[in-house]
Amino acid sequence: MFAQNRIWLAAAVVVLALLPLWPGVIDSYAFSFLFFVFVYAILAQGWNLIAGFGGQISLGSHAFFGLGAYTTAILWSGNYLWGSLYQAFPRIYYFDPVTMVLSGLVAALAAALIGLPLLSKLRGDYFALGTLGFGEIVKVIFVNGGDFTGGAFGVVAPSSTFETLMPHYWTGLGLTVGTALAIGWLMRSRYGLALIAVRDDEMAASANGIDTLKVKVAAFAASAFITGIAGASEPPLSSSPFHRGAGCGQKARWCARVQRKNLACSVVCRKPREKSFADLSTPSGHTPQSAHRPHGNLVRTG
Repeated sequence: MFAQNRIWLAAAVVVLALLPLWPGVIDSYAFSFLFFVFVYAILAQGWNLIAGFGGQISLGSHAFFGLGAYTTAILWSGNYLWGSLYQAFPRIYYFDPVTMVLSGLVAALAAALIGLPLLSKLRGDYFALGTLGFGEIVKVIFVNGGDFTGGAFGVVAPSSTFETLMPHYWTGLGLTVGTALAIGWLMRSRYGLALIAVRDDEMAASANGIDTLKVKVAAFAASAFITGIAGASEPPLSSSPFHRGAGCGQKARWCARVQRKNLACSVVCRKPREKSFADLSTPSGHTPQSAHRPHGNLVRTG
């Protein structure tokens, strides 16, 4: 039965991998929806490692997700990692393995730093509230980070570098499958058995020589690492202000930042037209011809 399930799972992965090759699929909404399914499947597997196998309810996954996303976006926006290679390969930061690993490491380091004091003193609901508080602290830091984090507007990546969702889709699928396989192998290892033992009976595990704090902190850091990678997968599609309904002034500022990367940008700003006396006096169901005229101005930079 187990072997048969593995065959069905492998077949499903093959079908999902070949799906972008079907004509018209990559232009559908369902295709982009599947990509986000992969991203949040990675996030769920990271949370399951600490909460399901470790028995520690964490409510700070959004903080580690944001740390991974901001690390990727900041490395891209400041061109800190690859230097002049960015000019030749402007899409180098989109799903770059080195950047994704660094994003996961930043989240794992933060988890280790807060995990040591929290897991050594708190358990159960108190640990959950501690991680929730950490998440709110991280959010405040992001919003008030000034130019480094972009404030409430965030760090954006130019949509001009985005051409197709196909490589993002395959990367998300690969990370989902790879994460599932890695966690499955980990839980069959000596460390996984120790983690389950700590979850089932921490006192008995400690009496048998298991360093319970070390095991829990390692699981918390590993969970944050996976969550940070999930966050690093998300910025290419959500960081553009055109996907978030930004205002005209925000779009113009975004274009100015894109211009500094030697990329062209244009923004169409639509201004709402004030109602006139003719609009107010028009019977219901009839729209005057003037209402169909476009109103707005074109802002171009680059």
